[in-house]
Order: sequence, then structure tokens, then C-alpha cells
Amino acid sequence: VSFLKFTPKDFFEQIKVSNQEIEELYEEKKDQFIIPEKRDYYQIIFKDKIEASNFYKKSKNEKSFEKIALKLNYKLNDILLNGITKDQIPKKLSNYIFNSSEKEIISPVKTNFGYHVIKINKIHPTRIIKLEEVKSNLINEIKHEKSTEKLYSKLDKINDMVYSGNTLKEIAYNKNLVKKRKVQQIKNFTENGTIYKNHEFKNLNFSKIFIQEVWKSNVDEISELIELDQDEYVLIKVDKEINKKDLTYI
Repeated sequence: VSFLKFTPKDFFEQIKVSNQEIEELYEEKKDQFIIPEKRDYYQIIFKDKIEASNFYKKSKNEKSFEKIALKLNYKLNDILLNGITKDQIPKKLSNYIFNSSEKEIISPVKTNFGYHVIKINKIHPTRIIKLEEVKSNLINEIKHEKSTEKLYSKLDKINDMVYSGNTLKEIAYNKNLVKKRKVQQIKNFTENGTIYKNHEFKNLNFSKIFIQEVWKSNVDEISELIELDQDEYVLIKVDKEINKKDLTYI
């Protein structure tokens, strides 16, 4: 089997992206570049309200939440929650946690789990990711969009070349379509999509659509463009068909 694949990446090198386009896309997607405020905090949950109140009062008086927690056999790593955003915790808790200052110890808050005693360890303020940090991603996004448009504008031309009797090699080397490319070939391709080589069947994970189209095709005919996946197309030509046979013992 010989085949030619066409994807938006074929046109990437031809696409030029201006600074204005990058800036416009950045402004359009700015909401996606906001990193919400996060907080690190220690939390111990008590079942008993009196125990929770006593721990809170003692830690406030001695100004050492961590030291008292260690005396109660808590491991600091087990009670430390890092990088928590407002939407990750129940509203009742978030109202207390996100309205407290750094290093503040919060009086017991009751939830279905028990009485929470919390110390705010660190506050990570809301941050907007700068344009320079995401510039390369924005360029690739614009290139992909433009390349996809360019690919779709060429599909009819590719099919016309097939109908006009051009070979895969002629299509591959046509400068008006895409960059020069080599026609890919598979030998001993089975109906199951495996390759028979050195007396073994090897699976190279061809898509089901590709396998089905190969076995629908007639020998020496180039298929029209077949969509394998989103924005991925292929031309297929069956070069030779080898009849099924039983292998001898040797």
C-alpha cells in the first residue's frame, strides 16, 4: 500500500503570524490567563466542639499552631493543604479562609465533617499570565487555525489531481499544494491492520478507517481523499494484492 497524508502541519512553515494577531488573541482569551488566588493552610478537624475550642485558644495564646499540633501527634504534611482555590472547598469554609490574613488562626468552623481549626500559612494572590509567557502557544494556535483553513482550501484541488490521473508522487511533489513529501509505503498489510514481517504479525496502530479503506480499494487505483480524523486526510493506493495462503511447515 502507498499513501499520502495531509494535515494542517503541512502548512505550518508557510504561515506568518503578526504581533497584532498575537495581541488580539491574547486579549480575546485574557480570562483564561487569570490564575485565581490560592491559599496554603493547616487544618485540623475535631469531632468535639470543646476540643476544637481548646486547641484554638491554646494555639492563639502560644502563637504556635504547628508546635501544638505536633504535640497531639499530627504530622504537619498531613494537615497542610497547598494551592487551594475558592471553588475547591465548601462555600462556608471558603468565606472564612479567603477573608483571613496570612498566618491568622481561624476560630472553629463547623461543617458536616466536624469542627475545623485552620491557620492560613501562605497566600498566593491572583495573577494574570503575561503575554510573553503564552506567546509561543498563541502563535501555534493561530498557525493551526490558518493552516487548517489552507488545508481545506486545497482539498478540492487534490481530488481534481486524482481524477485527472496524477500519480501519488506527482501529487506529493506539487508545489502548489504542500511542501515536498515522500510517498509512504507499507508492505504485507493484512486485513486486521497488522504487518507481516519476518514470519510475525506486527501491529502499528493504524486507524480503523485507514484499514477499512485499504481493503475497500481496488489495485492500482488512487482513492479520493479520505478523512481519517479531524483535519487529517489521506490518499490511498493499493500497489499489489497477495492472495491468502497457508504457510508450509518450513
